[in-house]
Amino acid sequence: METETRVRRATSGAFEWPEFEAMFEERLAAEDFSDATVLDLGTGEGRLALALAPLAGRVVGLDADQESLAAARDRARELGISNVTFVPADADAANYRLLTRSRIDYVVANHFMSEAVIGATAKALRPGGRFLFACHHRDQWIESGRVGRFSFTEDAMRDLLTRAGLTVIFLGVETFTVSYAGLAEIEEAHPELAAKFRADGRWATLTERFGDGPAELTWSTLVGVAQR
Repeated sequence: METETRVRRATSGAFEWPEFEAMFEERLAAEDFSDATVLDLGTGEGRLALALAPLAGRVVGLDADQESLAAARDRARELGISNVTFVPADADAANYRLLTRSRIDYVVANHFMSEAVIGATAKALRPGGRFLFACHHRDQWIESGRVGRFSFTEDAMRDLLTRAGLTVIFLGVETFTVSYAGLAEIEEAHPELAAKFRADGRWATLTERFGDGPAELTWSTLVGVAQR
């Protein structure tokens, strides 16, 4: 199994957030999606599905959010992409083969992950098919004092993939710590995240830790490739 760790720091406002983490993009770029059927889990508004569609034979995006899927379909029409289909389904509970009605060469997931997803992916992939994903590492927002429910260590992810019958090809961690002038700047830069932290008590932890002074948040992503 190949492993890699990347650590970097930056100041808020001094960079642009990428569409996808660089490590994930590199792993996607290393694959040959020609003529492949690709299933994108938790597709949302279809960013990943639409990025892969010009490279693939067929892409199916799954998500339970009908509003997001409508936006994805509109975007596909705007781009003139006709080989992508967006299907309403709970990716944690769906039978992927029934939804795609064909063999699945690749399953991809960008920040959509659970143990149920891993099990369903292992059952759905054709022999030799691959699972490529980016999800929260356990150090995601470590300053908030809480490990997210769907955050994973390298060891935990390797064990889950292996128990599901997948062979782990690569696991890497990309960690990006961003400095902010204070909590107000975090709230301005990430209003939905701030609202989430206020609702679940993590904002109080950040306030206690940083007060009125400078603050920072760690964005840590676990990137993986596994094969059936």
